[in-house]
Amino acid sequence: ESLQKLVKSISSTAYSRMQDIELITRYYSFVHYLDKYNGRLGRFFDNSVKDLNESWKTKEYLLKQDFEKLIEIIDLNHKIFGDNYFMKPKTDNRKQKKVINKALFDLITYFLRDDELFNQVCKNVESKDKFKECLEKLFEDNRIVNEFEAHTTDFEKVKYRFISFNEILKEKFSFIIFLPW
Repeated sequence: ESLQKLVKSISSTAYSRMQDIELITRYYSFVHYLDKYNGRLGRFFDNSVKDLNESWKTKEYLLKQDFEKLIEIIDLNHKIFGDNYFMKPKTDNRKQKKVINKALFDLITYFLRDDELFNQVCKNVESKDKFKECLEKLFEDNRIVNEFEAHTTDFEKVKYRFISFNEILKEKFSFIIFLPW
């Protein structure tokens, strides 16, 4: 239900019919194979799905747990951001687009998959506000803003986004998540 609600908020066009599958693919790919990302998003997803299919029998339980975690992350983001979840924050010079930003989805779901960080963010209203502030701080970086506008798949830009957000989380939550770079 949470995933359907998220997908419905993307749009009602024919293009959005497969958005749920794409978002799930993005989540599993970045969570399990971030170290294999080289800037070729389509190939990255294809290889990730191929590997997940081949290892289904041994990873089924883990992958089902990951899916449940994704639903929890979506629900938490809805609690924090309301109907603007997974959308770039509004800034002084830019209106907020009512479109889910997939690069932001990748970033948030990757970091909140970590149980310790997830539990810290869930703790209370202040922690949720602190997480919201982390995203707002991320978008104070002009390089980040520009990269979210175009070329969201370039390896160096993806790496910069992940490292930058990790540093902000470290500053606000005294918490850092392992990144493969």
